[in-house]
Amino acid sequence: MKKMLAVLLCVSLLHGCRGAADEKMVQEKAVHLVIPADRGGGWDLMGRSLQPMLRKDEVRISNMPGGNGETGWKYVKSHPDRTITLNSSLIITNRILGKSEITFEDFTPLGILVSDWEAIAVPVNSPYTEAKKLLRDLKRNPESLKIGVEQSFGNDDQIAFVQAAKELKMNPASIRFRLHQSNEQLVQSLEKKDVDAASLSFSEAAALHQKGKLKILAVSSDRRLEGFENVPTWKEQGISIVFPHWRGIMGPEGMSEEEIQEWDKKLKTLSESKEWAAFLKENHLTGFYKNSTEASAFLAEQQLFYETVL
Repeated sequence: MKKMLAVLLCVSLLHGCRGAADEKMVQEKAVHLVIPADRGGGWDLMGRSLQPMLRKDEVRISNMPGGNGETGWKYVKSHPDRTITLNSSLIITNRILGKSEITFEDFTPLGILVSDWEAIAVPVNSPYTEAKKLLRDLKRNPESLKIGVEQSFGNDDQIAFVQAAKELKMNPASIRFRLHQSNEQLVQSLEKKDVDAASLSFSEAAALHQKGKLKILAVSSDRRLEGFENVPTWKEQGISIVFPHWRGIMGPEGMSEEEIQEWDKKLKTLSESKEWAAFLKENHLTGFYKNSTEASAFLAEQQLFYETVL
């Protein structure tokens, strides 16, 4: 009996060791997707939606917030083996504004995936029904209105509003921006009328607009968005801007051509899938797919654009 128990114990230990070894092997083979932000934001939403769609890959996810993306990006730079991460215009503007030495040229662009257009929103009972009227009043008396943005100055929320203001020959320095640490804080400020208007991502404003918690006056897309046909574009109101708030994916510097081509195939298949279309629709996003070659050219163009506007 004792011998039998000893044999069973050995078998159990062997299985345990084998299971641990198998798990370690899976982790070593897994693609490590580093989301350079906290849970709950736009990057996190996109990253966690990618995981089940990359069916042929084991994908493990880590959130590494801090420094407008820099903490996560630094990790990928120093841990290049099978790591990928997400990007946005912050990979460009952080450097231009002197907040970071990191640039998109330190990585391998793999694709651009979505556009999350910018919106101008006001409290539900605001007297404003047109974004252009709000801008005219702001130009006439800059001290009369406070504009809320979230997370950091110099992000797309602020830049999009500044671009619209420039169309009316306004001095951006005269605009009273109020910074908020989260979307929740920004919405609370709108509800309390601590700010008169907010510039924020359309995906963050859309559900609140539908629930009657705020009112969207304009969107930075080139045409009205599906399901929000009552929300006009800036262009329709005589403000000639189209401003995509894009998000993409990149790997470490020095990826092989074979690896890049493999990611091109994966992301193209993903961008054409029914699951991705459902994800875009559910989260009020627009497909903006560009492959690795197109993404590299696009990032270079965006570099020039932001150098001009900042």
